[in-house]
Amino acid sequence: MESQSTFLAPPEQPNCPLPQELIDSLVDLVQDDHETLKALGLVSSAWYLQTRVHLFHKISLGETQDARSNTLRCERLYHVLKQHAELPRLINRLTLGDEKNTQWLYSCPSIARVLPLLISITQLVLRDMDWDRCFPPLQIECYNAMARSTVSKLVLINVTNIDLTPLAQYHHVEDLIMQDVRPSAATSATRGGACFPLNSRALLDPQPPTVLDPTRPSELRLTFGQCAEALKTLIACASDSEATLPLFRPWAICLGTAAFDEGMQEAWSLLVDRCAPFVMAYTIHQNETKQSLVEPSASVPPLPPMALPLSRFPRLRGILLVSTYHHFWKDGHCVFPHLARELNEIQAIRSFGKPWDVSHIVFDIDFNVRDDQLAGAMVSLASHSGWQTLDLLLSDSSVSKIEEVTIGFSVKRNISEGDTEWQSAKGALLRAMMNLGRSKAVKVDFEVDLDDSE
Repeated sequence: MESQSTFLAPPEQPNCPLPQELIDSLVDLVQDDHETLKALGLVSSAWYLQTRVHLFHKISLGETQDARSNTLRCERLYHVLKQHAELPRLINRLTLGDEKNTQWLYSCPSIARVLPLLISITQLVLRDMDWDRCFPPLQIECYNAMARSTVSKLVLINVTNIDLTPLAQYHHVEDLIMQDVRPSAATSATRGGACFPLNSRALLDPQPPTVLDPTRPSELRLTFGQCAEALKTLIACASDSEATLPLFRPWAICLGTAAFDEGMQEAWSLLVDRCAPFVMAYTIHQNETKQSLVEPSASVPPLPPMALPLSRFPRLRGILLVSTYHHFWKDGHCVFPHLARELNEIQAIRSFGKPWDVSHIVFDIDFNVRDDQLAGAMVSLASHSGWQTLDLLLSDSSVSKIEEVTIGFSVKRNISEGDTEWQSAKGALLRAMMNLGRSKAVKVDFEVDLDDSE
């Protein structure tokens, strides 16, 4: 979107010898190559629209460190969207803000003019924003954008001083992510219910909530971490009769534990008490921040038992445990003891009744170690005694519905299936889980992740 060719009107060359379906397919082949897409858009009007579908599908405002460039880019986008009526509906994903530079946000009037034009966004990401510093028109348009019925995924990352009250009425949101979010003092749950009554702001395109069976899970997926007060506030708001967000009936929960302090434990306990009967998929994420990719420091609280309440989820079908090599060897941070405790509890509950319904368990382990340490680290983790304990527990008849256990290693160096260190680690894991492997599928795999930009 930086070059002038991105915004040029379609060339007037209506006669094209190729069928439109073939042209669209050719454009789709280079959808990740923006420079090629810009060039193809200049061929003729037949090539123009499909190139814009990919060029405008995802827009990020504020991704450079230069405040003036961000402001000019936003102003330019506004004028282009006003001049070309076909473009606003092509924008499906919008990211506003970036940790590199947020100062421009608070002095750029064009943002508040762009947001009302985005009538088709399905994913909205607001990050690194101090709500108190946003001028009122920007605050209003951000709330209006969140309230659009087209928005199914809402992401708030490092947003401070925000009034979370309206979120309790965003029943159209199916994927809610809150990471390091802090509500305004005036609307915090600790202020004795100051967040009520709920905001009566009408949705831009009001869609009444679909009446679903209140005894069954909703379509909501929750992801949160480092947001104790925000979660408590949202729980308080969702408990009100005016609330329409099905916060207490999520089908899936992802819990970040990098900063699982007393406040988060309290908020988590409140949520589990309400939503436990509905959870079908559960993820625990120990490395959702760059700091947690290294050995946990003394300031990082240990993983509390309550972070893995598997026995309290009667509908549970799938479990994803995302961790790092370092967490497995740090006292209080390894997931194995908590997992073993829960499996023992489940065996006691289910020994004379219906087997546990969980069919898939996945371990995703990040090896953020030096290249010369990778081979030893993989073999060392594969030899951890926790795998043998897990093997015995998962071989019990009370968990007979287990279909597959997947153990994935994420590494920062190019390795191949035939590498000696990988074969040694894989072999050790398969031997450790031999009992489960006789009747169930035990899958051991690796993924090479060379992207250190995150």
